[in-house]
Amino acid sequence: MGSLLQAGRKLSFNLGKIFPNLSYPVIEKLDRSLLDALFDAQSKASPDHMGDNATKDFILRHVFGITTELIAKEVELLRALLRLHYGNLQIPLMLAERLVQVLKSHEGLKTWPVSEIVPDDKAFFAFLQERWPVFLSRLGNLHQVWDEFLEYGFKYPGPDHLPFDHEDIKVYIDNLFLEGR
Repeated sequence: MGSLLQAGRKLSFNLGKIFPNLSYPVIEKLDRSLLDALFDAQSKASPDHMGDNATKDFILRHVFGITTELIAKEVELLRALLRLHYGNLQIPLMLAERLVQVLKSHEGLKTWPVSEIVPDDKAFFAFLQERWPVFLSRLGNLHQVWDEFLEYGFKYPGPDHLPFDHEDIKVYIDNLFLEGR
């Protein structure tokens, strides 16, 4: 056993050395299961030195597929949230908070309850469920459904009408129905 220890060498790993251009305070808070994907992304993208927010944006984009600068309209936000929550992608709270911060800065998305529906999949699906009768009432003569629903009101603030019929959204909605969600 002694010869094996003599022949071997001691290895030490430091997140700061593995991810030299990313913010160490952000990286150290990540779940270790995300580090492989982050390392691959760093190898492909070769980022310049980044601060905290740029590192969070890099992780959102390259590990979770959420490009915050491309989310400026309702359809883009709804598609990103469906992808996130339907795919059961568990993003760390610090990344969810960053996503909320960025989304709140977009003028067209200010009415959305992003603080509630970004980090919490149950809240997101409840938000969708509240808007479904509104969508149905627009499709046909379902005024009674809509009138009854208006008496109850919305728990979550935000737009009344969601683009459930948009081609990028329909795929998710169909699957949600098929899975009984």
